[in-house]
Amino acid sequence: MIPSCKGVIGSFCLLTIGMNKKIVGKVVRISLLVLVIVVIAIQQRKTIDPVIKEDSKKDTSVSSYFSLGDVQRLFDAAAMLKVGEADSSITFVYDSHRELLGQVVCSGPYADSIIGYSGPTPLLIGISNCDTIVGINLLRNTESPGYIRRLEGKDFFKRWNGLSVKDALASNVDAIAGATYSSDAIIQNMRIRLSKYAAVVPEHLPNDWNSFAKLIASFLVLALALLSFFFTIRMKRFRMSLLVSSILVLGFWGGTFISSALLYGWLVNGIPWFSKILLSLLFLLTVALPLLTNKSFYCSFVCPFGACQELAGKISPTKIAINQKVSKILRWIPIIFLGTIALVLLLGISVDLTNVEPFSAFTYQTASAVVLVLAIFFLLVSIFVPKPWCNYFCPTGALLELIRKPGKPLNGYFKRKK
Repeated sequence: MIPSCKGVIGSFCLLTIGMNKKIVGKVVRISLLVLVIVVIAIQQRKTIDPVIKEDSKKDTSVSSYFSLGDVQRLFDAAAMLKVGEADSSITFVYDSHRELLGQVVCSGPYADSIIGYSGPTPLLIGISNCDTIVGINLLRNTESPGYIRRLEGKDFFKRWNGLSVKDALASNVDAIAGATYSSDAIIQNMRIRLSKYAAVVPEHLPNDWNSFAKLIASFLVLALALLSFFFTIRMKRFRMSLLVSSILVLGFWGGTFISSALLYGWLVNGIPWFSKILLSLLFLLTVALPLLTNKSFYCSFVCPFGACQELAGKISPTKIAINQKVSKILRWIPIIFLGTIALVLLLGISVDLTNVEPFSAFTYQTASAVVLVLAIFFLLVSIFVPKPWCNYFCPTGALLELIRKPGKPLNGYFKRKK
């Protein structure tokens, strides 16, 4: 039986209206997310900057990058600062009797493009009258406190102390495992700023073949993830290889993952498109692919902790059946979790976001006990419950799901794939 024109047109109209509602709903939801993100960014910038401005009122010679209080961490008796007449990038330090104690130089703005894990790592470098390094003070930043504690515990910031500027430039300081991004950035900050101070053209750092190999391996894993995303059925036989490589290469070796701590740092400091190419590309794909295809990319094909849970789930074929009603209630948790984080940031409260997710357990050298316990707990539970962190707790996953799903602001969220 041939359908009438009116029937065909009516069906087409209903389909079009349905599609339009989904598109409009998605646009509204993403617009609200963007609005909240912008407000958080503005609020956090207001929270980070005021201390410098307050100290600057006490001494008009203080740089916009640091205050007298920052200098006093390097020179205890510092009472007055004076910008150099011949070179305004050098600040001379005097005590209360106007005796010259030494000088300080700041890595900003010369090394502002150098990014650690989640943002710039500005340094204040103290130099004595004999042209030796007195100490280094890490200025305000958005790096994970856990990573910085790791560096302090290894006396990383003291490795240049007592060296002449020339010797400090020539020294070969190694990055610290478990805080590679942060320590690499600090080393580059030191090299660039001391080169400027000594009027030496900075040479390129020696080739770091480990970092190069890590980058190539990570791109290969990302390529495998993309193939699995676009050709899921054909690539099914490589699923185990993808899971293992994600855990070993992206997780333990590279410490490469999308987390609320990373997104917060980028929110405040901007995305380091060129200095962190792999992470930036991963973020772009993580947002763009689900937005355009309504199909999860990062959570399903890349996330190292998700891969750990999936492998743990293969240990036991017996699974705990969760009632559909209970499951629907549990799926509210990540939304509430995400909303709580957003509220805390909107209020300008400082919080170490690496402690609210288990991802930093891959950099176990710097991970807190809370994170390690969290990771182990959910891995044990995932033996009997499919990917419990992903399905019922992950705030980062909740954010990505809100971007991915069509329809009303929360419509379809609770139909996430396990």
